Amino acid sequence: LSKRIESRCRLRVLRHDDGPRGLMIAKQTGGDAATGEFIGFYDCHVAPRLEWHKETMRLLKEKSRRLVIPMIGALNIDTWDEIPNGGFVGKCWVNFNADWWWYDDESPYSPVISGGLVATTRSWWQESGGFDPGMHGWGGENTEQPIRTWLCGGDVVRARTSVVAHMWRTEKDKRTIARYKIREKYDNVARTAAAWFDDFLPKFRSGNTPNVNVS
Repeated sequence: LSKRIESRCRLRVLRHDDGPRGLMIAKQTGGDAATGEFIGFYDCHVAPRLEWHKETMRLLKEKSRRLVIPMIGALNIDTWDEIPNGGFVGKCWVNFNADWWWYDDESPYSPVISGGLVATTRSWWQESGGFDPGMHGWGGENTEQPIRTWLCGGDVVRARTSVVAHMWRTEKDKRTIARYKIREKYDNVARTAAAWFDDFLPKFRSGNTPNVNVS
């Protein structure tokens, strides 16, 4: 891979000695090793538009304690190009079960994020600790990290001109289905509720309060 990437990109490949440990831990390892001013996570199955990064970086320069999400389009996995007129999503809201759903309005702010397409500053990554170390695999971090950012005085904003085409998983195309399995049993969503819902925790799963240690 290093031979196929231009030297100006200064690519570093990091591997876990004990084998695959799931998406979130891989992101944590990469984020902790980053040396630039900004840190971005954009999955491997995406295709950004030219100059997609400019508004994202401008928004991060305005406020360090911030998460920035792009406009997410659809990816043609045969050509690896954005599907024209394929529609866009980006903003998400969260309910008392810590589940998220797409929505849209004219505000630049978003309650939470959808998952693997987000950028932040290295200073906020280091100050906040990145992801919850008790989470495994993927899922749940897309609500936990934004809620933590909001409650700590930060915000989550959308960059309208930062367009990234994304491959959506569908049963109709087996190429899009994930092929890895997580070795540990986990409930990341319950960790989000236990950590941050406070007085609203009894509303989580109709009072089925999670028995998880988030201290």
